[in-house]
Amino acid sequence: KADIDAQTGEHSTSLASASYPTSMEPLTFIRGLVTIGGTSVDVMDFSVKATTALKTDRVYLRNSSLKKEQVENGIRDLSFSLTLDFDRLTQQNRVQAATAASAQAAIVLYCEGLTTIGSGTAKPKLTITIPAGMFDGETPVVGGPDVVPQNLSGRAVWDGSNSAVSVAYQSLDTTP
Repeated sequence: KADIDAQTGEHSTSLASASYPTSMEPLTFIRGLVTIGGTSVDVMDFSVKATTALKTDRVYLRNSSLKKEQVENGIRDLSFSLTLDFDRLTQQNRVQAATAASAQAAIVLYCEGLTTIGSGTAKPKLTITIPAGMFDGETPVVGGPDVVPQNLSGRAVWDGSNSAVSVAYQSLDTTP
């Protein structure tokens, strides 16, 4: 989803001709992996959301009919959520940790395509890295004899040196 808030618009340029690749290959979880704290976990659902608070209504009485450029007017929110089976206390201990250090762990999502790039062995891939995820969430509830799901959520926080969230994508467009 993308929302656009613009100062002005230009529409005199003609549209370019669309060109599409001859074949496309989705990145799936068939060749995917999620790690929390360096340990592989079986995940059913994974999402990352980034929200930047912007002041977009900067219209003033001044010598211009254009509004001013938007500026940040709040704290950025970088959040994540995962759903997995509750099969041990490792992740729940992070949620209920008494110290910030014990409630944090690195989260990495790695997906790899099936087709090799060029003549090498590299494949298209997507990696989302959260070096320091601060966990919160809910306590798993046993509702019957079925497998108990565990919903983990939290915020990506700055670990002192790395970006709170990084996304790396390698496509078939370039050869490594």
